[in-house]
Amino acid sequence: MHDNVFSPDYWDKAGATTNYYAILSVEKYRIPEEFWACSPNVEVMLALDKNQIFLDVGCGFGRVGYHVAPKVKEYYGVDYSKEMVARAKEFSKFSNSKFSANNGKDLSEFPDRMFDIVHTTLMLQHVPKSQIFRYIEEFARVVKANGKIFCYDIPRSDKYVNGLTKEEVEEAFNKLFKDVCIIPTPSYYTAIAGEVK
Repeated sequence: MHDNVFSPDYWDKAGATTNYYAILSVEKYRIPEEFWACSPNVEVMLALDKNQIFLDVGCGFGRVGYHVAPKVKEYYGVDYSKEMVARAKEFSKFSNSKFSANNGKDLSEFPDRMFDIVHTTLMLQHVPKSQIFRYIEEFARVVKANGKIFCYDIPRSDKYVNGLTKEEVEEAFNKLFKDVCIIPTPSYYTAIAGEVK
């Protein structure tokens, strides 16, 4: 990871040049058709229904929304980069999708208990460690009491300078949610949580 990924300039440049590889860093995703075909994790897709309001934090070009929006009542995508949000608005084909740039620190633009599902993937490794904890708190604030959190790619401390230990991830989620599942992967942790305390 390069230090510049913490800067909005890095992401604005990637957004302005429609750099798919900056979002999904696998060679085949340089091809737009491959990028857009990459669906969210199956747990997310199975949890969707037409009555839900869905929040995608770190939405990039709106790839997750491309798959999710047709299956929910409303899809909201937020990103730190104004250029990413501009591209997401251009690419979006769904009238129930809304995109906005946020401050990169919290979700203060949204009221408490607004969303049925809060989702993030490939975002938290790009923020300082203190902001990871802040975002987890914000996920718990904006999700409905019986809603679900799907938090993918929480950076591991043995792989990233801003990473968390498994104990830190468990503590952060267990203090906010009754139902928590933490799954380690080679470089990250996945947290799936529900039932806000």
